[in-house]
Order: sequence, then C-alpha cells, then structure tokens
Amino acid sequence: MVFSILLSNGICEKCVEPRVVWKQTITKDASSLLKNNACIVELEVTCYAGKVTKLYADIEGYIKPIPSIGENLFQISWIEDSLIPRPPTNKLIRIFDEEGFFTITKRRQLRRDTDNVEELFRLSVDIPGKFTKSWLKCELVAIVAAVLIAYVAFNLKRRLLL
Repeated sequence: MVFSILLSNGICEKCVEPRVVWKQTITKDASSLLKNNACIVELEVTCYAGKVTKLYADIEGYIKPIPSIGENLFQISWIEDSLIPRPPTNKLIRIFDEEGFFTITKRRQLRRDTDNVEELFRLSVDIPGKFTKSWLKCELVAIVAAVLIAYVAFNLKRRLLL
C-alpha cells in the first residue's frame, strides 16, 4: 500500500504539456577580446498538470543538469569557443525530465541509439557567427600593461634613490 501511494505521487508529479518561455544571452559584444563566449538560456517552465523538479539538457551529446534559479525558473549555460570561425547556426538543445535522463543514460551505457528517447521539449538556440580575427587578445593586453607598470615603477624608484 505504501508503495502504491509513493508510485501514485510520483506519477502525479510528472509534468504534462509543458509550456516554456525562454530567452538567451550570449556574450558576443566582447568576443574580439575573449577566447570563449558564455551562452546562457533562461527558462520558465510551467505544466498543465504536475510540476517540474529537475531538468537535464543534452547539448551536442553532453548531458548536464539544469540548475533551478527560482520557482519554475531554470538556467542552462555553456561555453562557445570564439576563436573557431563558424557561420551562424542553430543549436538544438534537448531537455529531459528525470525519467528521460535515466532512460538516455541507460541507453548510452548499453551503447544504443539515443535519438529516439522522448524529451520533455526542445529548444533551438541561435548562435551568431564567430569573429574570425581579433585585433588584440586579453593576454597580450595584460602583458603589455604589466611591463608598462613595472617600467614606470622601476624608473620612479631609481629617481627617488638618486
């Protein structure tokens, strides 16, 4: 009897007909100076019935948990290499609940195809094209600034000792 109560509670908690509102943020403004761009997608997930407790994202074959940042709010983040020139693309992100996560994990352990595992929903995120050549790299600016500060400090010290 206890098992059936737990089982029925688990079934009632499953999200039915999820509605998703999302926005994306990509740090493309500084891509000429940064090696990596942070991509962030914020999700608001509401369900017709049940609720979402944990979500998992499949980003290019890599599954990671999606942290909750509030009630029904989640945030996915990953890094895109800005030094690799690419045309603008759409990145498909598959979102799974716990049941889908366990199913896809089991299928991967058995080395089976995971494309037919049903996800809770999908997102198609626009990734802008990459800047091919930057004028200056952060590392170069830091080295030049450090050398300049050291030069000024040694010259001031020498003048004070004379």
